[in-house]
Parts: sequence; C-alpha cells; structure tokens
Amino acid sequence: MSEQDFKMKTETTLALRDQLSQTHRLINRTDETIKQLTELKQRIQAAGSDAGVDKSTQEQIDVAIKKLREYEDEILRRPPPNMGYRQRPRLKEEISDLADAVDGATARPTQPQMNRLSELSQETETATKQLNQVIEENIVPINEKVKNLPQVITDKSNKL
Repeated sequence: MSEQDFKMKTETTLALRDQLSQTHRLINRTDETIKQLTELKQRIQAAGSDAGVDKSTQEQIDVAIKKLREYEDEILRRPPPNMGYRQRPRLKEEISDLADAVDGATARPTQPQMNRLSELSQETETATKQLNQVIEENIVPINEKVKNLPQVITDKSNKL
C-alpha cells in the first residue's frame, strides 16, 4: 500500500471514529434524558398534589419518553434484544461495520466505501437534528411546567 493510500485509509478511519463517537453521544444523551424524565415523573408522583403539576404534565412526560425510545430504536441502535442479523442495522451498526471494513483492509478505501461515508455523515447530522427537535418540542415545555417543582421532596407527615 502506498503512503497516499495509507493516509487516505487513516483519514477515513478517523472520520468514521468521529462519527461513531457522535452517535454514541446521541445514544448517551437520549438514555440520560429518558432516565431524567423517568425520575421526574416519580418525583411528581411522590409529591402528589403538593407538586403543583397537573396531570397533563405526566402525560407529556410519557409522550416524550415514548418519542425518545422510538428515535433511539429506529435511528441510532437496534432495540433489545439485540438480535443482530434479524433486524436491519441502525446508524451505530452501519458506521461500526464500515469502520471495520475500512480499517481491516490492506488497501485504500474503495469508492463505494467513500460514498457510504458521505451518506453516513449526512445521516449522523440528520439524527442530531432529530434529537434536538424532539428535545425542543417535548422536553422544553415539560421543563417550563415543572420549573417550580422542588428538587428535594420531603415527606411532611413524618416530622422528626
């Protein structure tokens, strides 16, 4: 392999690594947001009527969690149980497979691989925009409704 081919292979592998890292950040952000929404719902339920939050907020939380899970399962990674060959690959698997194919070869990346890299770059950008849209449309309104909710809820009936 020539030095130019090696350089191209290295640059392509690094670009794929960066895309995979971005996809992992999207997965982590989605998982963390779902976790926070679940905890918020539990805090609202524990506070009961003292929370000052109407029933529609809990429904909004459920809708937001559902949308985030659908986004993650349909775009980012295969939903559990991760059955591999029985489901179509998602963004994470597509990038990982292409990175393995490029890095595992002793030749420069092929033109179809370079084309796929470009497509995956666009898909990663689109996935990022979709997550931001879900957050803007679903999470921001919830945050507005619960901004006065106490962060530490104590049980008033069990005074010491």
